[in-house]
Amino acid sequence: MESLHWANDPRPRRYEILTDCGGYGTQRGYGVRTSSKAVLYDEFAILRHLGINGLRGRPSFFLDDLLAKRPEVSGFDRVTLTGVYGYPFEPAPVDHQTGKLRPLPWPEGAGCPYHPRCTNRAAEARAQFEALLAKAREQPFETWWCLTVDEIGSAFGRTGEGKAHMGVCPFGI
Repeated sequence: MESLHWANDPRPRRYEILTDCGGYGTQRGYGVRTSSKAVLYDEFAILRHLGINGLRGRPSFFLDDLLAKRPEVSGFDRVTLTGVYGYPFEPAPVDHQTGKLRPLPWPEGAGCPYHPRCTNRAAEARAQFEALLAKAREQPFETWWCLTVDEIGSAFGRTGEGKAHMGVCPFGI
């Protein structure tokens, strides 16, 4: 990568370009591909050459290294993404023994952010946001993106109808 003609060009400053850089762990387990920091430092160098300036998924040591201004992690402080998982509404009920959704019927309004039982949870939403904002102020990133639902999910995925709820919700817009 260093030998390519554009290798020394400036990295993007107007654009925020994120990627995941996971796979690091000190124990065996799901998603652990390496326990070598050197491997990740090499991957960071490659990502910088590709114009990446922010990481979503990152190894456990990344933030400490970024705060310590280690050159191996420089350039990834433009943007980060964090989870604010879950809207402030009542989710579908889960069986705590199996971790699976309990069978229908669910409580009225479960999973619907527009249901009257859920729309008056502004204080809960504010507390969640304030905690995130306090965390953001302690970290060196220029921009934070916040994810409320991961993958291709939606808030409505936790209703009895799933995503089809959007088409039948009597409270939605």
